[in-house]
Amino acid sequence: MGAASLIILANNFIVTLLNFAIMLVLLSALGIHQYGVYILLISIIGFGEQLSTLGIFPLIITEISREHGIGNYPRVKTLLYRFAVVEAGIGILIAAGIFAFSFYASPIYGPEIGKALLAFALYFLLYPLKSIFNVSFAGFLKFHYQAAFTSFELLCRLLLLFLAFSFFGADLLIVSIAFLVSLILSLFAAGFWFVSLTSFLLKVAREKTNVFFKLVKDIFVYGFITHQIKNAYLNLYPWLINLFLSVDAVAVFSVLLRVVSVALRVLEPIDEGLLPIIASLRESRDERSRLFSRLTKYMLAFGLALMAASWLAIPFIPLLLGSSFSGNEPAFILLALALPLYSLIMTVKPVLFKEQEQRFITGSIFAALAVSFALGAALMPAFGLVGAAAGYVAFQLADYLIKRQFLKKKYGLSFNYALLFSFDEVDRKLIHEIRKLILSMPGKIHRKLN
Repeated sequence: MGAASLIILANNFIVTLLNFAIMLVLLSALGIHQYGVYILLISIIGFGEQLSTLGIFPLIITEISREHGIGNYPRVKTLLYRFAVVEAGIGILIAAGIFAFSFYASPIYGPEIGKALLAFALYFLLYPLKSIFNVSFAGFLKFHYQAAFTSFELLCRLLLLFLAFSFFGADLLIVSIAFLVSLILSLFAAGFWFVSLTSFLLKVAREKTNVFFKLVKDIFVYGFITHQIKNAYLNLYPWLINLFLSVDAVAVFSVLLRVVSVALRVLEPIDEGLLPIIASLRESRDERSRLFSRLTKYMLAFGLALMAASWLAIPFIPLLLGSSFSGNEPAFILLALALPLYSLIMTVKPVLFKEQEQRFITGSIFAALAVSFALGAALMPAFGLVGAAAGYVAFQLADYLIKRQFLKKKYGLSFNYALLFSFDEVDRKLIHEIRKLILSMPGKIHRKLN
């Protein structure tokens, strides 16, 4: 488990660096306005990518891992087969939709956008293979395959963009072709791993029962709705900024958010690890409240530290990203508030999953989304990107407050605010253990490598 966590953490770091490098190359080559158009275009692609997963990735990965672990290979094959069929069908539908939209977009946004959308339509015909590979690698606990697959695709994309821009110039059609070719190259490379990993299933008969649909039917409705609400939040907000501000504002906001997301990557492995820890708790209500209070204290402190660290980057943003980002420091300061808020959400989300409150989670996210869009629409005309940042942060704040109040009312999870300003023996022991862990990491890494 420690090795898996190390791989996930290292991959998050590599993926963050590659995405940041891709952003710098695109921004430098396309310019602010075209980069804003790119963000709007990629939001359509991002919506399609998230739609194709149906919000059931964690469920399928968990089931494949469990059945593979006990040697129930007929069920593993059935799950992978049904998942592949569903993914292929969704990929074809999304590709057809983008293909049809390209003919509508060409007269309005120009032939370049229409051709770029055609390339992305081809991209979605292949995207189901990417989903199947990722589910197989994660389900069979081959996290190093999954990490290498993701990193290799991004590295190919970065190199292709750099070479294409150097020899052919910069436009959105070249960007879309780079996306397509990098996916093809990564699928070709990862295909060898996939075949070696799953070829034994060719000799295994599938189960007669339709276990896949039985598995997803109970959680699909709320899981799918929750996933798509988050999907809409991530991919429709740039269009709201474009509606009330401009394409250039979309570009600036996206870059500022990308810088904040670098710090957010640090929290993701913790987020993934809290669910099994919280799920295993069997303490009384009072003991759970004490544990919850202490967890909230530590996560808030960690989030505030990340926020402060991100603020230290403010003087360097115009130097790194150009003069277009000068003067947008207040928006960045406000966006960084999402870091402690996200760390607080991480303390309540696992409890809700543990108590199987999927319906409430869906409702709370929908309410938070409504608050975010309403506040952003109200503030952007007067305050520009600061209003856009306020709307974005409002989503995190509303989501946390709604979930927090629900847990307090239904499950009696109260928070001891005095704990925020105390430093006791438990805190000292924790700092001592963290110090020991940090000092031991070089030795652990060396042993893993050897």
